[in-house]
Parts: sequence; C-alpha cells; structure tokens
Amino acid sequence: MFAATGTSEPWRASYRASRDESLSTSTIVCAAVIPPIVIVMTAYMLTLEPATRAFRLWLGSAYAVVCAVVAVLWLLGVLQRHATAISMAFALALTVLAAVYWRLLPQTAGGAISTLLVIQMGAALVFPWGPWCQSVLSAGIVVAYVWLVSQAPENFQPYAAGLLVTTAPLMIFAAGLVERY
Repeated sequence: MFAATGTSEPWRASYRASRDESLSTSTIVCAAVIPPIVIVMTAYMLTLEPATRAFRLWLGSAYAVVCAVVAVLWLLGVLQRHATAISMAFALALTVLAAVYWRLLPQTAGGAISTLLVIQMGAALVFPWGPWCQSVLSAGIVVAYVWLVSQAPENFQPYAAGLLVTTAPLMIFAAGLVERY
C-alpha cells in the first residue's frame, strides 16, 4: 500500500535524504515543548492535590530528564544520525511515564486515555517515520493501557478503550501518508 511506485521520483530520494533531519527536528521540538507544559501542569496539580507532591515532582522530573537526554543527544549529533531509533525510544518513554503516572496516582487515571491518544495521534502526524514505527508505538500504547487497566480495573472505560484501539490503525495509515507525501 505504501510501497514505492517503481518510478523514478527525484523528490522521493530528496525526501528520504532529509527524513532523519525532519525526524530529529520534530523530536527536539517536542523535547523542548514538553517540559514547560509539564512544569505548568505539575504546579497546577500541586495546588489542587498537595498530598501528591512527591509523586508529581518525581514524575515531572522524569519527563524533564527524558527530554534533556534527547536535547543532549541532539547537541552531540547522535540524534541526527539515529533519528528513528531515538525518536521511537523518546515516544515509548513518554508512553511508559504516562502509564506509570496514572498507576501511581489512580485518582487521576481517568485522564490516561487522553494522554495516550495525544501521543499516538501526535506521533503519527509529527514524526515522519512511516507505518512500521507507528505500528510499534501504537502497540506499545495499547499495551501500556492494558497494563494500567490490569493494575487498576476500576479505571477501565469501554468507550475510551475502543477509541484507543480503533485510532491505532488510522494513525498507522496516517503515518504512511505522511511518509509518502
């Protein structure tokens, strides 16, 4: 479906040559934007639930560390040379942190699905890594949700779970389109 058409397309070679550059740029932009959002949300949640301070500060720091590692890899030029692998590790790390966050703070686990959907849909549209990488990420996101629900069954929402599972193939298709065009 997403295979090359077999014709000589000069733009395709040019695209492939700049794919890692595009992917590393998308990744570093995400790594730069996420910490301020996490800081604001952590501060806001601390005003609402001061008893969760230790967990929220630890998890906020974990997000910042993941983003800082990506920034260091970018500065060292490693991200540019291994953009697909590092971008995948980054997206999966964000997914794991989201699942751990809701596992440690089950009173807010109802919002887990929205974050997992944002990661799944955002990655498909922002990271030009194609359908295979998106398939791995989507599978990881579904596994994270299953793990979360298995640890806290009261948080299972059939509609939300259905939404997460049905958007996975759509995002895989979208990732193929982004890569192709």
